[in-house]
Amino acid sequence: MKKKLSVAKFGGSLLDVKGKGIPKILKRVKELKSDSSLGPIVVFSAPMGCTDGLIQIGGSYAQSAPVSVEPVFEIYDRLAKLYVKGKFLKQATAALTDYKMQTHEALASVNKRFSGNVKAKILTLGGEIAMSTLSDYIMKSNGLDSCCVPVQNWPIVTDDNFDEATPNYELSKKRINVLTEPLEDGKIISLAGFLGVTTDGLETVLGRGGSDLTAVFIV
Repeated sequence: MKKKLSVAKFGGSLLDVKGKGIPKILKRVKELKSDSSLGPIVVFSAPMGCTDGLIQIGGSYAQSAPVSVEPVFEIYDRLAKLYVKGKFLKQATAALTDYKMQTHEALASVNKRFSGNVKAKILTLGGEIAMSTLSDYIMKSNGLDSCCVPVQNWPIVTDDNFDEATPNYELSKKRINVLTEPLEDGKIISLAGFLGVTTDGLETVLGRGGSDLTAVFIV
């Protein structure tokens, strides 16, 4: 018997920086969980305005007039305090602190131009990766058996066009177990949209609307 898998993508107004859409997201995920044999796989965009903010911050480093990344990560800290409970709050805070540190390190390597792999790394660490990780802890705090996929095992392999990468179906298919194994274990997968990796593990982005492409490609 063929099993039913649902894939949902959340972005835009539901991921406002004050977290007003989080309860609606949780309600929908629970509905999909009860209606599906597998998953769902839940694809997350960055909160509204975060990608544009990170682009401005990256540009400021390229112009040797750096602007702090703190306001972006304050959004995640605020959402964590609102929606992550108990032991998961400490874990979420530690993960977000690590992403902030990695973002700082990547920004420090910006030299004259904000582009290529460094740009992709900054946009996704401070955007979709942080949001999908936080969402994993939010779901766990609400009794959902979820997990997220680490970048080291990323299932979407792309070409080397870092700013508007194209997924490679055949190479990505070889990594399908990264998704199928947790799904078969009954887990919900919290997945970062927008993100791809090259064959040698360098971060790429799928271009504007990339989170939608992630959801379509995963199906």
